[in-house]
Amino acid sequence: MKKTITLVLMALTAMVGTADAKTFETTLWEGSSINDAEINIAADLFAAAKSGDQIRITFSFTTAGSMHLCYKTGEGGDWSAKAFNGISEWPYFSDNSVTSVTCDINAADLSTLQSYGMYMYGFSTSTITKVELTGEVTPTAQTELLDASWTASWTAKTFAAQSGAKIGDVIRFSYSAPGGWSYFQFNILDAYGNADAFTNTATNVGTSIETAADLTFDFEINNYSDMVKIQTEGFGIKGDNFTLTSVQLLTYADSYDAVQVVMGSDGIRTWSHSKNLDFTGTGLTAYYASAVATGSVSMTETATTWNYCGYILRGAEGSYTIPVVADEQASYPAATYLKGQTSDGTVAASTTGNYHYIFGKKGSDYGFFRVMSDASVSANTAYLETDTDIKPESGAPVLMVFGGNTTGINRVFSTADGNAAIYNISGQRVSQPTHGLYIVGGRKIMVK
Repeated sequence: MKKTITLVLMALTAMVGTADAKTFETTLWEGSSINDAEINIAADLFAAAKSGDQIRITFSFTTAGSMHLCYKTGEGGDWSAKAFNGISEWPYFSDNSVTSVTCDINAADLSTLQSYGMYMYGFSTSTITKVELTGEVTPTAQTELLDASWTASWTAKTFAAQSGAKIGDVIRFSYSAPGGWSYFQFNILDAYGNADAFTNTATNVGTSIETAADLTFDFEINNYSDMVKIQTEGFGIKGDNFTLTSVQLLTYADSYDAVQVVMGSDGIRTWSHSKNLDFTGTGLTAYYASAVATGSVSMTETATTWNYCGYILRGAEGSYTIPVVADEQASYPAATYLKGQTSDGTVAASTTGNYHYIFGKKGSDYGFFRVMSDASVSANTAYLETDTDIKPESGAPVLMVFGGNTTGINRVFSTADGNAAIYNISGQRVSQPTHGLYIVGGRKIMVK
């Protein structure tokens, strides 16, 4: 469930009726289609589109020129010369300062796009850089947060934490200005409980109102940090000479809860959480421990993780926003040997029939170390638990196997005897293997 929607912060506008829709922008293709390079956009990318949406194509021309805009109308990949509603098949741009064109999607266009996809290219003077689907969506739920109208007189009003707030939700303020000079300011609270704690200047929006009007201000929650503050601390407004009449939390079909995952420079960590997550398209890969045997632990890739289970994550250093999914959308591993640790705690020492291993690093190797005495573990991590000792009798490291490929970078060690001598195939002892075949504790090990 990759979230590709670019969320838009709505501006302060005069209210003509109450329009609950919000604007969305979804990137269908992005790159640099130079000269006659063709762009094919698959039909499944239009699955959520609807009649009335638009396709926006961003481009540049070195001189005046044309583009070919059409879509498939036949089975088997046959392309037709059918253009979009309201635009010619070969639009010609005589002004090379034009940088985009918008195509309206009617019902016939929608059916064709969802069945066959879209195709375009430009002449030698053009470069297409982006293709987007744009439109409006209406809320699936509206929750009123204001219990009574409130008049600002250089005063502040705070709202309690909204645990159900999601990325993509909108907080809508409706208020009246009587005319003359008024001032409205919205803030996410860094410290809920103090009515004047408007300290998060990154989301501070102040505006002067000089005429009498009914107004709305929409704040769209478009990042993880703001979502968490609203979920746990709340938000507030302050100002002068206006009357607040409604505050609504609007939820949309594309709204989603999320969890933040931080990866260090090692590029690998254990993971667990109380919520189910979907790692599809996030840049991180999740694995569960599907099988154990003497000398190996098999790691199987999974797109989704189940709450409270343990996993291994691999990916580049950085902070990642991972969508939360419902139970029916997450896959529970049939067998897993990684146990989730969703709060700070202790892993008991290994005993006969109940062996525990915690993740760590030894030299340049990462892996699990057998717990010989009770060990402290942090929240959102995992530890390995088996009913048999998986350490080879030779004392060699136990290799982790990812998707059938043995890796010598990530290993499981026993803290008791993880110092087995390592020799290359020439019989020379080495301290740290790199790539190739080695003899470890009398066994041949391939390090990739």
